[in-house]
Amino acid sequence: MTQSVHTDSHQTVAAARRPLTAIALAAGVALLAGCSTTFSTQVTNFNQWPQHTRGATYTIVQNAQPGALELSELERQTYESQLSRALQAQGLVPAARPESARLEADMGVTLKREIIEYTRPVYRDMPWWGWPGYNFGPGFGPWDHWEDGGLGGAWGGMYLTEQLVRQPLHTYSLKVRIRDRAQQQGGAAAPAVFESTAQYAGNPVQLPSLMPYLMQSAFDGFPGQNGQTRKIEFDADTGARRLPTGQAAAPAAAASRP
Repeated sequence: MTQSVHTDSHQTVAAARRPLTAIALAAGVALLAGCSTTFSTQVTNFNQWPQHTRGATYTIVQNAQPGALELSELERQTYESQLSRALQAQGLVPAARPESARLEADMGVTLKREIIEYTRPVYRDMPWWGWPGYNFGPGFGPWDHWEDGGLGGAWGGMYLTEQLVRQPLHTYSLKVRIRDRAQQQGGAAAPAVFESTAQYAGNPVQLPSLMPYLMQSAFDGFPGQNGQTRKIEFDADTGARRLPTGQAAAPAAAASRP
């Protein structure tokens, strides 16, 4: 089985010969949420979060982040409102005047589009009595039966060839950064005390439907363990955060699931 990854320019950037399941795991590719009970994000946090910040004031600023998407004013304001709610959930308070805020937060979103290519075996359906079978499924003619290698082999299917499959892959990354002005020295920028990157890699989806889950992931377990990367799972039907057995999960903000 061969896999290659293409960017928007269709240039091959990686190739390997390994099982399809290993490819999906290694690339972090989420399959269609409609074909699974969950979808997931991956979040990495770095922090030196100061003590005694409950009740501290914050403001949201616009700082350019490398490669960030250009958002319309209304779309940006929508996402900043989600960021503000997440900050308030941590016990922070919006500043009456931006210049008087102790903490300043900013965010940016990047999108990477790729095409994953891989091959999978094609089998001719061979029933247990040994004669060539017919596949009456829609879109397929008799004799040629397309399988992923498991079912065909189990029924004694005869290997024919390899089929090339091209899968679109979108990778959205949300980066949230918080700076502490109380630690600012001289004319230098206030030092960052929290940085979180939440990433979704998988089926092409619209950013507005995905952002509530990226934002929730960025603040999951805030401020989190410094330098830790974790997988966050959501229920594909309800959008609720999936937690270990015995722990309750609250739904994310109302939105369509990816």
